[in-house]
Formats: sequence, structure tokens, C-alpha cells
Amino acid sequence: MLYENNTSEISKCTEQMKYSQAYHIHDGLLYHYTKLDTLWKILESDSLFARNIRFSNDFNEYLTGRNTIEKFVSGLQDTDEPKKKEILKKLRENPMMYFMVCFCEDGDLLSQWRGYAQNGVSIGMDFTGGICKKKRLAQHVEEFCVLNNLKYSEKEIDKTSDKTERKYNIDGNSLVFLQMPYKVQYVSNPENLDEKPDVKQILEKLYDGSEDDSTRLLGYIPYIKDIGFREEEEYRLIYDMELLGDSKAHSDSVRGKKLEFMDSENLKNPYINVEFGKPDKKSSNVKTIWVGGDACEIADKIGKKYADLKIELVDQTGICIGEGINQEEMQEDIEKFIEGSMALQHKDTIKIWCKGHLPIRKIIVGPSEKQNETKESLEYYKRTIYWLKYVDIDVSAIPLRN
Repeated sequence: MLYENNTSEISKCTEQMKYSQAYHIHDGLLYHYTKLDTLWKILESDSLFARNIRFSNDFNEYLTGRNTIEKFVSGLQDTDEPKKKEILKKLRENPMMYFMVCFCEDGDLLSQWRGYAQNGVSIGMDFTGGICKKKRLAQHVEEFCVLNNLKYSEKEIDKTSDKTERKYNIDGNSLVFLQMPYKVQYVSNPENLDEKPDVKQILEKLYDGSEDDSTRLLGYIPYIKDIGFREEEEYRLIYDMELLGDSKAHSDSVRGKKLEFMDSENLKNPYINVEFGKPDKKSSNVKTIWVGGDACEIADKIGKKYADLKIELVDQTGICIGEGINQEEMQEDIEKFIEGSMALQHKDTIKIWCKGHLPIRKIIVGPSEKQNETKESLEYYKRTIYWLKYVDIDVSAIPLRN
């Protein structure tokens, strides 16, 4: 489900719930496998690298989705031929401006270590809001901002001294997507959808005769994959970078200022840098904090220190600080309150999370000769980054094969 940056949260939730069979959200951590050098870039930049699907490890991943939907459209019985031809034309001319970040339900999977993260890690993230959401699972949405590329930001340095402007905004606007990682559907043979009735039902539901049904079909291309990869139980965070402006020329211009390129086997592979949260919330003070479980004992102290702060009490144990420029200062104060409270019996188990940053909750270090050294390095590093401070660092249970 791909939305432009002006889509309202209400519209997004309504669409997501209506087609919940297609847009399945995982209730728990999702793991992104990556090599060590990329891990450090992710942590240092507090952002994800979404790669163009055309330059993914297996281009057939895209072709499987396109061929499946093409076969489905060709077999439609109650659709007039001009409409079918128009959809098929769009399918074949699709510019493949899909950029994706991939995740698995399992954070310690041998095939993933071998295929994507040799001597690397899996990064466990919680995209359902942690303790600060009371909505039903199907109503969860999160905001992601596509950062301007380094070349454009450096070019603009003489035009403005505002670092935030250079990082986020083009013509005064930032590019923000409402999105979630949705589960991939697997097919064994795109030519015979009767073998996968669940996928066929999903496509029939998406193509419901409404005005946007062809757009939904095209947008579902990245969520269909060959059944040979089913072990991964993959989820994908997808961004459609095709229509970003009010014209093709404007879209090309915006995209040119967002795309970065990664050297790989003598190619320049395009990707976008995606940051969690919304820029305007990060430029003002924290407005809301969520407090739950044993941590409720210090809610009054937080309220007295920050008079304008909205404090929401929740059932889950822990603390989550809303987006804002004073997050770090607030976290330090809260830690002092916890340390000095005589009423808190389980101080060591209270974790503090900060919205507006990557929702990393756990990092698993994969099988390698330097597994213990990598774990120790991450333990030291996380202590220096306030929003990473409470992340669990673990090691794979899979033994290293000599």
C-alpha cells in the first residue's frame, strides 16, 4: 500500500483495515539482516537504506510480482477490455521506482546469515509503537521521512545556514510517508494462481471496482515473491518514489535530490535514506510521554519538572518519550528520578525509548570469529547514544562452521 506524503492518517488506517488480509502487520519485532559496515552507517545516521527493487539481490523478486498480477488481470472475466488493456499497459511500463527495506520474523536464521549478513547482525525493530500505542494492530501507522542526498545538501549550504532545512526540505517541504512493513505473499507459479487461493483472494479484494483498484494492484507488485523463499517469512517496507510532485518534471527534480548511489560490482545502485519520524516534531520540545507499569511511580515527578508535558499512563511497563529537541535532557532527568525513587522495586528492568528514532529494540550478532568482540563493541557504543542505550545486544545461537 503506497501513499503520497499528503495522505492523512485516518485515510491510511481506513484503507489498511479494509484490506487487512493483504496488508498484514506483525505484532512483535521484525529483523533486518545486514553486514557490519552497513550496521554502523545505520546507527550513526539513525536511518535505513532503502534500495531500489530493480537492483535487489534477485531481480526476479520484482518479475514474480509483476507476472502474477499480469496473469490475474488477463484472467478477469467481468472487466471490460479497454480497462484491462490500460492496467496491463501500466504494468509493462511500470518504471520500478519502488525502494524497499526487508525484514524477517526470525532474527536468527541460517539462510539469512549466509545470504545477507555474513559476519554481520540482525537488527530487531518494533514498528507497532511499543508502549505508546493503544490502537488495534491494524490501525498502526508510522511516519518516515526521506532525507535529501548529501550532494544536494552540500550544494545548498550557501543558501541557508539551517542544517535541518538542508537535511529534510525541498522548496519548504519534506517528503514524509505513512507506512508500515507488510508481509510478503509467496507463489510457486505465477501462471496458475489457483495453486495459491489466498493470493488470488487478496488480488480479488484489492481489485474491487473502486477508483483506485488498478493503483492498488500495481502497488502490490513488491509484496509477491517466489515460494522458494518462504522460510524467510519476509516483510517489506516499500516507498514509491515515482509520483513526488505536481508534474513529471517536478517529480524527476525531487527524486534527483533524494537519491543516493552505492558502488557495487562497477554499478551505481540507487537507494534512499529513510529516517523514522516527522521533521517538524523534532524541531520543538517534547509534547507527550508515555509511562507504564512500575514507572508510573515517577509520573508526578516528571509532571512537576515539565509542566507543559502531556503524560499518558499505559498498561505496558516502560517509558517512551515523544519526539522533540529536548529528548536527551528529559531522558537524563527521568533516569535520575528512577535512581532516586525509593518506591521502585525493579529499577533495572525499566527501559526508556525515544520516538522519532529507529525503533531498534534488539541487535543479534551473527556467527563469526569476532562475534564476542562485535558484541562488546556494540555494548560500549550504545551507551554513548542516548536513544540506543536500552537496546539488548545478543549473539546468534547458531554455531560458527569452520
